Amino acid sequence: MTLNEQIGADITAAMKAKDATRLSALRMLKAAVMNRSVEKKADLSDAEVLQVVASLVKQRRDSIEQFTAAGRTDLVAKETGDLAVLERYLPPAATAEEIEETPDVGPTVAASIRKFLDDSRNIALIRQLLEAGIEFKAPERKGDELAGQVIVFTGGLERISRDEAKALAQAHGAKTADSVSKTVTLVVAGPGAGSKLDKANKLGIKVVDEGAFLKMVGR
Repeated sequence: MTLNEQIGADITAAMKAKDATRLSALRMLKAAVMNRSVEKKADLSDAEVLQVVASLVKQRRDSIEQFTAAGRTDLVAKETGDLAVLERYLPPAATAEEIEETPDVGPTVAASIRKFLDDSRNIALIRQLLEAGIEFKAPERKGDELAGQVIVFTGGLERISRDEAKALAQAHGAKTADSVSKTVTLVVAGPGAGSKLDKANKLGIKVVDEGAFLKMVGR
Protein backbone atom coordinates (compact mmCIF):
# COMPACT_ATOMS: atom_id res chain seq x y z
CA MET A 1 0.00 0.00 0.00
CA THR A 2 1.37 3.39 -0.97
CA LEU A 3 1.40 6.28 1.47
CA ASN A 4 -1.34 8.00 -0.54
CA GLU A 5 -3.48 4.86 -0.37
CA GLN A 6 -2.85 4.66 3.38
CA ILE A 7 -4.14 8.21 3.79
CA GLY A 8 -7.30 7.24 1.88
CA ALA A 9 -7.79 4.18 4.08
CA ASP A 10 -7.30 6.31 7.19
CA ILE A 11 -9.95 8.76 5.97
CA THR A 12 -12.41 5.88 5.60
CA ALA A 13 -11.55 4.64 9.11
CA ALA A 14 -12.01 8.14 10.57
CA MET A 15 -15.42 8.44 8.89
CA LYS A 16 -16.54 5.11 10.33
CA ALA A 17 -15.29 6.12 13.77
CA LYS A 18 -16.98 9.52 13.42
CA ASP A 19 -13.71 11.14 14.48
CA ALA A 20 -14.31 14.68 13.24
CA THR A 21 -10.94 16.07 14.35
CA ARG A 22 -8.93 13.35 12.65
CA LEU A 23 -11.14 13.39 9.57
CA SER A 24 -10.68 17.13 9.11
CA ALA A 25 -6.88 16.84 9.28
CA LEU A 26 -6.80 13.88 6.91
CA ARG A 27 -9.01 15.59 4.34
CA MET A 28 -6.74 18.63 4.48
CA LEU A 29 -3.73 16.36 3.89
CA LYS A 30 -5.47 14.51 1.04
CA ALA A 31 -6.34 17.82 -0.63
CA ALA A 32 -2.74 19.02 -0.35
CA VAL A 33 -1.48 15.77 -1.90
CA MET A 34 -4.01 16.03 -4.75
CA ASN A 35 -3.02 19.65 -5.42
CA ARG A 36 0.64 18.68 -5.62
CA SER A 37 -0.26 15.80 -7.92
CA VAL A 38 -2.18 18.15 -10.23
CA GLU A 39 0.80 20.50 -10.33
CA LYS A 40 3.09 17.61 -11.25
CA LYS A 41 0.52 16.13 -13.66
CA ALA A 42 1.30 12.68 -12.26
CA ASP A 43 0.76 10.56 -9.18
CA LEU A 44 3.12 11.29 -6.31
CA SER A 45 5.64 8.79 -5.01
CA ASP A 46 5.77 8.02 -1.29
CA ALA A 47 8.79 10.32 -1.01
CA GLU A 48 6.83 13.17 -2.59
CA VAL A 49 3.81 12.56 -0.36
CA LEU A 50 6.16 12.62 2.61
CA GLN A 51 7.43 16.01 1.46
CA VAL A 52 3.84 17.28 1.48
CA VAL A 53 3.35 15.91 4.98
CA ALA A 54 6.59 17.46 6.19
CA SER A 55 5.63 20.84 4.72
CA LEU A 56 2.25 20.74 6.47
CA VAL A 57 3.90 19.73 9.73
CA LYS A 58 6.22 22.72 9.52
CA GLN A 59 3.28 25.03 8.80
CA ARG A 60 1.39 23.72 11.82
CA ARG A 61 4.39 24.11 14.11
CA ASP A 62 4.93 27.68 12.92
CA SER A 63 1.23 28.46 13.40
CA ILE A 64 1.23 27.01 16.91
CA GLU A 65 4.15 29.24 17.84
CA GLN A 66 2.44 32.33 16.40
CA PHE A 67 -0.97 31.59 17.94
CA THR A 68 0.61 30.84 21.31
CA ALA A 69 2.36 34.21 21.26
CA ALA A 70 -0.95 35.87 20.37
CA GLY A 71 -2.83 34.09 23.15
CA ARG A 72 -5.17 32.30 20.73
CA THR A 73 -5.53 29.08 22.69
CA ASP A 74 -8.49 28.01 20.56
CA LEU A 75 -6.43 28.05 17.39
CA VAL A 76 -3.49 26.44 19.16
CA ALA A 77 -5.71 23.50 20.08
CA LYS A 78 -6.89 23.11 16.46
CA GLU A 79 -3.37 23.24 15.03
CA THR A 80 -2.06 20.86 17.70
CA GLY A 81 -4.76 18.33 16.80
CA ASP A 82 -3.87 18.52 13.12
CA LEU A 83 -0.17 18.23 13.93
CA ALA A 84 -0.70 15.03 15.92
CA VAL A 85 -2.46 13.44 12.94
CA LEU A 86 0.17 14.54 10.42
CA GLU A 87 3.17 13.47 12.49
CA ARG A 88 1.97 9.87 12.48
CA TYR A 89 3.03 9.66 8.83
CA LEU A 90 6.59 10.78 9.53
CA PRO A 91 9.33 8.26 10.38
CA PRO A 92 9.87 7.88 14.14
CA ALA A 93 12.74 10.02 15.38
CA ALA A 94 15.57 8.42 17.35
CA THR A 95 16.97 10.51 20.17
CA ALA A 96 20.60 11.63 20.20
CA GLU A 97 21.18 9.18 23.04
CA GLU A 98 19.79 6.29 20.97
CA ILE A 99 21.89 7.32 17.98
CA GLU A 100 24.97 7.38 20.22
CA GLU A 101 24.54 3.64 20.81
CA THR A 102 25.55 3.08 17.17
CA PRO A 103 29.12 1.79 16.79
CA ASP A 104 31.70 4.56 16.17
CA VAL A 105 29.19 7.30 17.06
CA GLY A 106 29.98 9.62 19.96
CA PRO A 107 27.99 12.52 21.49
CA THR A 108 29.11 15.13 18.93
CA VAL A 109 28.37 12.97 15.90
CA ALA A 110 25.06 11.82 17.42
CA ALA A 111 23.95 15.41 17.90
CA SER A 112 24.94 16.22 14.30
CA ILE A 113 22.97 13.24 12.96
CA ARG A 114 19.94 14.20 15.02
CA LYS A 115 20.10 17.76 13.59
CA PHE A 116 20.36 16.33 10.06
CA LEU A 117 17.31 14.12 10.60
CA ASP A 118 15.29 17.01 12.03
CA ASP A 119 15.29 18.56 8.55
CA SER A 120 12.28 17.16 6.67
CA ARG A 121 14.10 17.61 3.35
CA ASN A 122 16.74 15.15 4.45
CA ILE A 123 14.12 12.62 5.53
CA ALA A 124 12.51 12.89 2.09
CA LEU A 125 15.91 12.37 0.45
CA ILE A 126 16.57 9.23 2.50
CA ARG A 127 13.21 7.83 1.48
CA GLN A 128 13.99 8.56 -2.18
CA LEU A 129 17.29 6.69 -1.89
CA LEU A 130 15.55 3.68 -0.39
CA GLU A 131 12.91 3.73 -3.13
CA ALA A 132 15.69 3.85 -5.71
CA GLY A 133 17.04 0.57 -4.33
CA ILE A 134 19.98 1.92 -2.36
CA GLU A 135 20.85 -0.53 0.43
CA PHE A 136 22.66 0.25 3.67
CA LYS A 137 24.44 -2.91 4.75
CA ALA A 138 26.36 -3.76 7.90
CA PRO A 139 29.85 -5.24 7.53
CA GLU A 140 29.85 -8.94 6.64
CA ARG A 141 29.99 -11.08 9.78
CA LYS A 142 33.05 -13.36 9.85
CA GLY A 143 32.86 -14.71 13.38
CA ASP A 144 31.77 -14.17 16.99
CA GLU A 145 35.18 -14.05 18.68
CA LEU A 146 34.54 -10.50 19.88
CA ALA A 147 30.81 -10.76 20.54
CA GLY A 148 29.78 -8.52 23.44
CA GLN A 149 32.95 -6.43 23.27
CA VAL A 150 32.95 -2.65 22.88
CA ILE A 151 36.34 -1.61 21.51
CA VAL A 152 38.14 1.72 21.27
CA PHE A 153 41.22 2.10 19.07
CA THR A 154 43.73 4.75 20.10
CA GLY A 155 47.21 5.69 18.99
CA GLY A 156 48.85 4.56 15.77
CA LEU A 157 48.33 1.22 14.06
CA GLU A 158 51.18 -0.22 11.98
CA ARG A 159 49.80 -3.30 10.24
CA ILE A 160 46.30 -2.12 9.30
CA SER A 161 44.52 1.23 9.15
CA ARG A 162 42.14 2.49 11.84
CA ASP A 163 39.14 2.01 9.55
CA GLU A 164 40.24 -1.53 8.69
CA ALA A 165 40.63 -2.32 12.38
CA LYS A 166 37.13 -1.09 13.18
CA ALA A 167 35.62 -3.03 10.29
CA LEU A 168 37.50 -6.14 11.39
CA ALA A 169 36.25 -5.79 14.95
CA GLN A 170 32.66 -5.37 13.80
CA ALA A 171 32.95 -8.33 11.42
CA HIS A 172 33.85 -10.49 14.42
CA GLY A 173 30.92 -9.40 16.55
CA ALA A 174 32.23 -6.35 18.41
CA LYS A 175 30.96 -2.81 18.59
CA THR A 176 33.39 0.08 18.31
CA ALA A 177 33.37 3.47 19.99
CA ASP A 178 35.29 6.71 19.61
CA SER A 179 35.54 7.59 23.28
CA VAL A 180 36.39 5.65 26.43
CA SER A 181 33.58 5.15 28.94
CA LYS A 182 32.36 2.54 31.39
CA THR A 183 30.61 0.70 28.55
CA VAL A 184 33.91 0.05 26.76
CA THR A 185 35.39 -3.41 27.41
CA LEU A 186 38.63 -3.29 25.43
CA VAL A 187 41.10 -0.63 24.29
CA VAL A 188 43.54 -1.34 21.49
CA ALA A 189 46.45 1.05 22.01
CA GLY A 190 49.26 1.82 19.60
CA PRO A 191 52.19 4.24 19.57
CA GLY A 192 51.22 7.74 20.63
CA ALA A 193 48.14 6.70 22.63
CA GLY A 194 47.30 9.51 25.02
CA SER A 195 44.29 10.51 27.11
CA LYS A 196 42.13 7.58 26.00
CA LEU A 197 44.73 5.15 27.24
CA ASP A 198 45.04 7.03 30.53
CA LYS A 199 41.28 6.94 31.03
CA ALA A 200 41.13 3.24 30.19
CA ASN A 201 43.74 2.51 32.84
CA LYS A 202 41.86 4.58 35.42
CA LEU A 203 38.64 2.69 34.68
CA GLY A 204 40.39 -0.67 34.76
CA ILE A 205 39.54 -1.47 31.15
CA LYS A 206 41.64 -4.18 29.47
CA VAL A 207 44.27 -2.74 27.12
CA VAL A 208 46.02 -4.69 24.34
CA ASP A 209 48.30 -3.77 21.47
CA GLU A 210 47.62 -4.18 17.76
CA GLY A 211 49.25 -7.60 17.55
CA ALA A 212 47.15 -9.02 20.37
CA PHE A 213 44.00 -7.65 18.79
CA LEU A 214 44.83 -9.28 15.45
CA LYS A 215 45.42 -12.62 17.18
CA MET A 216 41.94 -12.35 18.70
CA VAL A 217 40.46 -12.36 15.20
CA GLY A 218 42.80 -14.99 13.80
CA ARG A 219 45.10 -12.68 11.87
